Amino acid sequence: MITLLSFILVIIGAFNWLSLSLFQFDFVAGIFGTQASTVSRIIYGLVGLAGIILTYAAIKRRGRLNVSGDMDADEELIHMDDNPRINGNRDIK
Repeated sequence: MITLLSFILVIIGAFNWLSLSLFQFDFVAGIFGTQASTVSRIIYGLVGLAGIILTYAAIKRRGRLNVSGDMDADEELIHMDDNPRINGNRDIK
């Protein structure tokens, strides 16, 4: 669940940066007042924290992210390393 929320926040941050670069419009600051407003700063902080969480999850799971919130899928990602066909170790018997 935390990965899904982080993913959504990072997407929001990406759209904000895109609108800032193309239109010189800060979407978050436009909604919540200014960049210096408390709510805007909280949103910026949450987006940054979400990026750190996704980076950690990607490193921990070797680039595979589960954003569905399904715990069984998390277990499947963890056990994929045990499968020699997926790992590329085909000569293990």
